[in-house]
Amino acid sequence: MGDHLYKKHAKSEYEKDAAQRALNQGASGQKITWSDPRTNEAGYFVALNTKRMSDGKVCRDFRRGLSVGGESVDETTGTACKKSNGQWDVG
Repeated sequence: MGDHLYKKHAKSEYEKDAAQRALNQGASGQKITWSDPRTNEAGYFVALNTKRMSDGKVCRDFRRGLSVGGESVDETTGTACKKSNGQWDVG
């Protein structure tokens, strides 16, 4: 796992919430969208396949996008793994 799975990301709680919801409850390929009216940022988070690593961790690949002011600024992929506290570490 690299330290930086994506180049740009919103610091928004809206995005973090969408990521956790997608990873916990989202079907593979289901797009969870979010928007933050305070920062004019919006985006989506798509959880993909689920896999169990050799150390027993459950991980999911994901794709995410970020738009600022209606203009797409980034689309990246990565892998998130579930931590012992139940939260997903998306980087």
